Amino acid sequence: MGWLGKINKWIWVTSTVVVLILLYYSSGYFIVYNNDAYVHADIVRVSTGVPGIIDNVHVTDNQFVEAGDPILTLEQEPFIYAVAHAASALDKAQAQYALLDTQADEAAAQINIAESRNALAKLEFKRYKSLLEDGVIAQNDFDERQEQYAISQATLVKAHKVLINIEQQRPVYAADIKLWQSQLAEAEYDLALSRIVARHDGFINNLRVYPGDYANTGDALFGFVNTRTDYIIANIKESNLPLIYPGKHVWVYLSSQPWHLWQGEVASVGRAVSRSAAHSNAALPYVEPITSWIRYDYRIPVRIYLSDYPDDRPLYIGLDARILVLP
Repeated sequence: MGWLGKINKWIWVTSTVVVLILLYYSSGYFIVYNNDAYVHADIVRVSTGVPGIIDNVHVTDNQFVEAGDPILTLEQEPFIYAVAHAASALDKAQAQYALLDTQADEAAAQINIAESRNALAKLEFKRYKSLLEDGVIAQNDFDERQEQYAISQATLVKAHKVLINIEQQRPVYAADIKLWQSQLAEAEYDLALSRIVARHDGFINNLRVYPGDYANTGDALFGFVNTRTDYIIANIKESNLPLIYPGKHVWVYLSSQPWHLWQGEVASVGRAVSRSAAHSNAALPYVEPITSWIRYDYRIPVRIYLSDYPDDRPLYIGLDARILVLP
């Protein structure tokens, strides 16, 4: 082979490599194949809203439950006693407030009596004063009437003070009623929280609690997989995003269902990811980038719903999937 043949061979090899590279990079603008996908669903970490000893576990691991089915119950006595205590205290506060009405009526009646007696004593005082000025009666008689008038005035003032004191107690007893109403509502709410029921249809997952265990508030006891929310999460490379948008038809291959392609539809495309794991949080997911030659390709999570997957076939959360998007 002469030097011309070597040059032609070198040109052919170089051209082939260039064409392959161009096809590799340009294929993402026409066809998307993604093997970084998995089955997912809304998974609830079930916990109790109140602490207590577990009295009964009504389900078994991996059991299917329907919305409203009982799952777990804490010992009821402490919560029932708290409700009874708050209800009793509320009844007492309401009775004390009602007693104020009776006392206020009695005080008002005493005021009416005192006003009548004071009016009569005032008339007698004025009459005796006039008689004293005319010299008809002695000073002692006038002094006696004057003292009776002063006593009637003091009695009237005292009766008014009693009523004022009763009315001043109303806000205190009204506040007690509101306090115990809130305490009763809280106790009833805690009682309701001590009985965990399924809010949706789904499966119990990773059940590792038993009667006698102590449940702390907020501690995850087991998982609950909401079967009405099965979907596929595909982490799509940034260079493939022009072909991905809500409503786009895709093909899905499930590792748990080999030799079959399922139809799916893009439901939503993520709008933000964290650039590093150190800065990821609940608001920004972190998707580990993949190496593409030298540069790292960042990826955006895309949610895909299966449109033709039969209801009688289970989807296993966390297992692998592959996505194919055609023009």
